[in-house]
Amino acid sequence: MIKKHILIFAEYFPSLDEDEITGGVESRSYYLAKELAKKHQVTVVTTAQNGQVRERKGNLTVVRACQLKYSRTERYLQRILNSVPYFVTAVVEKRKIGFALVDGHNFFTYFVSAFMARILSVPSVVTYHEVWVGNWIKNTGKLAGIIGEIAERFILFWLKFNKTKFISVSNFTKQKLIDAGVRARDITVIPNGVNVSDFTKIKVKKAKQPTISCIARLSPNKRVEDLIKAVAIVKKEIPNIKCKIIGGGEEREKLEKLIQELNLQQNVQLMGRVKSNQKVREIMKSSHVFCLPSVLEGFGIVVAEAMASRVPYVCTDIPPLVEVTQNGKGGLIYKAKDHKDLASKLLRLLQDKKLYSKKVNECKALVKNYDWKIIAKKLERYYLGLIK
Repeated sequence: MIKKHILIFAEYFPSLDEDEITGGVESRSYYLAKELAKKHQVTVVTTAQNGQVRERKGNLTVVRACQLKYSRTERYLQRILNSVPYFVTAVVEKRKIGFALVDGHNFFTYFVSAFMARILSVPSVVTYHEVWVGNWIKNTGKLAGIIGEIAERFILFWLKFNKTKFISVSNFTKQKLIDAGVRARDITVIPNGVNVSDFTKIKVKKAKQPTISCIARLSPNKRVEDLIKAVAIVKKEIPNIKCKIIGGGEEREKLEKLIQELNLQQNVQLMGRVKSNQKVREIMKSSHVFCLPSVLEGFGIVVAEAMASRVPYVCTDIPPLVEVTQNGKGGLIYKAKDHKDLASKLLRLLQDKKLYSKKVNECKALVKNYDWKIIAKKLERYYLGLIK
């Protein structure tokens, strides 16, 4: 028996038959929509890429409102203006069956999500991943930063005015929302997760040579250069060390030059964007250590994926990653931007078999908390508590 009909606005959403996901926000939307659809009617209003069309499987309907090429930083104006086709599409779907709750899953859907909920007189929810108030210029540059700063402050004002409820993916993000003026009682923390079975069912052999994997966009905030510099230090003790870096971005040319300068052409491989999720998982699981050198994360879902792969990690000491890992369970934490400390932690995991085994067991225990099935149950209880 179907209990409720939930409307989700998500900027990106994969085809239901392909299961190829491009990022953490999209992963959250996809897996939670699938889990919720086991009991409820779920409609996702999103964009289309590469000829994607309307899809339906069981209680899950995916409606493509407009075309939008995948991007992290470009086409801000287009992404804002997409609110119009999102809204029109949702109105059309509403005529077929009413919605009991509306949830916006990323920044560019928050306004239309709250607006639609207001029109329908149903609970309004937004899922907040990162708060950039006060840091837009630092994170994106002057022009885009000024626009983003104004936009986020306006969006937060609108959401508070609309009496929207906030789902934060971490306590760190919750505190940032509070600092930005959102009332604590309007914020509930429901973390991101992983589909643990996607990783446990993969059977691959460990790489023959000591291997570090990294999945990160090649952008300034990801600090991939710190990992490359650390590999140069590790190489002095482990000459056959390998490092596979998955991800594309604007810093690729700069990183290629750094690899050459440090004479790491035989050690570090920039693999670019790997389209197959299965292949990414295989690379991660076949490695011995995973590394995330990022200094800006809302949650750090790839670290949870490393734990699901039973691969100990080394990550920065930024608050979201400290929170997600419960202060280093399943891996080691190093001081952000300190490539020497990173190298030291990588060497510890690669050379201390007892420590390594301990961290593998911690990965197995901790990642259970982040299984999408468990997260979905928390989300369902939260939704039902809001719906009258």
